[in-house]
Amino acid sequence: MPITDFNQELLIKGFLVDVRTPEEFGAGIWRMPKMLIGMSLILWNIFSAVDKDKTIYVYCKMGGRSLKAQEKLKSMGYKHVVNLEGAMMRFKNGN
Repeated sequence: MPITDFNQELLIKGFLVDVRTPEEFGAGIWRMPKMLIGMSLILWNIFSAVDKDKTIYVYCKMGGRSLKAQEKLKSMGYKHVVNLEGAMMRFKNGN
């Protein structure tokens, strides 16, 4: 899904995961609710309490890290993982 199509109403039945690094996050804050900031692979066990039928939207600065997060979450059994394509750079630039 293009990041420009994302809106807060989608969070009624899902949640948003920010997988930018702390440095990237500090360089430009997107004012949206976030579950995690700068998530690392060490923190994947946090998802053990998350219903695998919930929709999870993931994004990062450029798009590569969120794609990897999407693949990882799907391999863990999460059925509805959406990579917000275009990432923060596209959203920030208004494209």
